[in-house]
Parts: sequence; structure tokens; C-alpha cells
Amino acid sequence: AMRETFSGQSSMALGANQVVKNRPGRLCKVCITSVAAQFVVTDNNSIPGGQIVYSSGSQSQGTVLDLGIPCRTGIAIQFVNGTYTVSYS
Repeated sequence: AMRETFSGQSSMALGANQVVKNRPGRLCKVCITSVAAQFVVTDNNSIPGGQIVYSSGSQSQGTVLDLGIPCRTGIAIQFVNGTYTVSYS
């Protein structure tokens, strides 16, 4: 069995709909960089669509969400409002 050695070795700043990874991966952490941010994570390689795996609700600036969500198809984030940085592998 394969074991993941590095978790969250890639990162990306977001403020709009974005396919973070178009193949299987793991959404590791989300750091909120604006006064309020809200987003929806789907297991998909395109937007819109896919299974919703996380819906954030409003988050305060400086909040770090340690999610560790595995996605089988891809990682897509649907923007609601605010800005944030995600780490993924």
C-alpha cells in the first residue's frame, strides 16, 4: 500500500471558483485571509458539480481549518465570499 509522505506540500490563494487539483488528492488546510470568507468544497475536476464534501459557513480572518479531506476525482472550491489560501496534496 502506498503511504502519503508529504501532506499539503502545494498551496494556492483563492478568491473565486477554482479547480485546485484535477485528479485525486487531499485538501489539507484552509487559511482565511479576509475579514469573512465562505466556500464549498466538492470532489470534482470541474465547477459546478460534484459531491459536496465540505461547506464552510462564515469564517473569521486568521482562522486555519485543518480539514484533511480526501477527494477521489479532484478538488474544486466554489467561492461564496472572501479570500483564503488552501494547502493540498
